[in-house]
Amino acid sequence: DLSKAEDAIHSVAFYLKDHGWRQKRARAHVAVLMKYNNSQDYANAILELAAKSSGKDASPERRRAPARHATK
Repeated sequence: DLSKAEDAIHSVAFYLKDHGWRQKRARAHVAVLMKYNNSQDYANAILELAAKSSGKDASPERRRAPARHATK
């Protein structure tokens, strides 16, 4: 039941793992988050929250999604 927080969290966790999320692989984290929600701001926010909740400092070089350049 995705209207329950616990079920929704588990659903997202399973999705991320199934799509390549692996511990200690920051580059994989960005790629998987961008598959889940193709938004740099979303990916960056999730990575920063994950770092804070684990007591780690989010290194911008390792944890942030790369900037995309607009194309014409």
